[in-house]
Amino acid sequence: MSRQVVSTRGIATDIGSEVRRRRLKSAKVRTQSALADSAGISISFLSMIERGERLPTIETLFRIAAALGVPPSRLLS
Repeated sequence: MSRQVVSTRGIATDIGSEVRRRRLKSAKVRTQSALADSAGISISFLSMIERGERLPTIETLFRIAAALGVPPSRLLS
């Protein structure tokens, strides 16, 4: 049985890219400021997430997903 090793850096980059892509598509929270306010996080933290420098907690991921109007699983794909 082989185990697949997944880099947390790769996961952070994938999540960040998806958050940014969905933010830019959103009419409601198009700016980082609007999304950060809606999710209850700082703009700098959101920026780090979008750049793949920080991995959000599950709670933060759920809040970002809610602000974007998508299920949290959409940010993980």
